[in-house]
Amino acid sequence: MAGKRQMADWKLLHVIHEVHRKRRARYCARRICAELQAQGLTCSRKPVARLMTEHSFEAKRRHRYRITTQRTP
Repeated sequence: MAGKRQMADWKLLHVIHEVHRKRRARYCARRICAELQAQGLTCSRKPVARLMTEHSFEAKRRHRYRITTQRTP
């Protein structure tokens, strides 16, 4: 039998997974928490970050565009 925390974590994990997939894995824990609060759910950043770490959800980072070829005037 699962405890209250495990049940709450499972429900929160399900919602985190949906937001993570919907946003194409671009959102970190801070932005996912803000998204959940905008949807009307009560959460804080630390439990979201803990669940994301435990289940290997990582935000994809953008690569910086660099100019490698320098034009000569």
